[in-house]
Amino acid sequence: MSKSLLFTGIFFLVFNMMIYLLLTSFKQNQFLISELSILLTFALLYFISRSKIDDGYKIFLTFSFVFSGIAKYVLSFFFELPFIDNGVFITIVIISASELLSLIGITYFNRHS
Repeated sequence: MSKSLLFTGIFFLVFNMMIYLLLTSFKQNQFLISELSILLTFALLYFISRSKIDDGYKIFLTFSFVFSGIAKYVLSFFFELPFIDNGVFITIVIISASELLSLIGITYFNRHS
């Protein structure tokens, strides 16, 4: 499953690059944020598939990370510079931080239960 996740992640990164090259309204900063969102989502999904946590946690984390990854990707289309006082950027960072904290928390509680 981990190889299929790697190939799927690479496919989405290349597909996003093709969208960037075809759409003239897709700005460079939006492209970079969307690529980082895709990369982080598939890196977390890859880590979940390789970890030794229980299957119930894996299923929950997979669905929640796919949903939040789609949300981050859609939000990246509304991203505008500067980074200061940018509500979209703050939302993307909060979603990413909650993903990481939930993964760390579930991994910790899975080991100590």
